[in-house]
Amino acid sequence: MFSSPGWYDCQPGPLIIRNRIYTYLKKEQERSETKQNFLTVPAALRELEKIEMIKLWNKEYCFNYAITATQRKILKAFDLTPANIRDQAKLLAAELKSIDKGETKKAAAQ
Repeated sequence: MFSSPGWYDCQPGPLIIRNRIYTYLKKEQERSETKQNFLTVPAALRELEKIEMIKLWNKEYCFNYAITATQRKILKAFDLTPANIRDQAKLLAAELKSIDKGETKKAAAQ
C-alpha cells in the first residue's frame, strides 16, 4: 500500500532507544529555565555526531574539536561530563593504536 516505510514499520529496538533519549532530554528541558531547541532527539544527535576523533601524523588519535557548551548541556542530560568523554576517547585511542600496530606487523610479514 505505502512505498515508503513509516513509523509503524520500525523495529521496536530503535524506538525504545529513541524514547529513552527523549526522556533524558525532556527531564533536562524541565530543569532548564528557558526552552532550548537543541534538546530534541534529532538536534541532540546531530550535535553529538560532531564529537569526533582524528588520526594525527604521528599515529595518535585526538579530538578534532573541543566539546562545545551546547554539547556539554546535552551530555549533562545523560549524566556525562567532558571528562567522561575524554577518558573514553583515551581508551578508544589506545585500542585503535594497538589495532594499527597489528596491521603494520601483518604488512611487514608479507
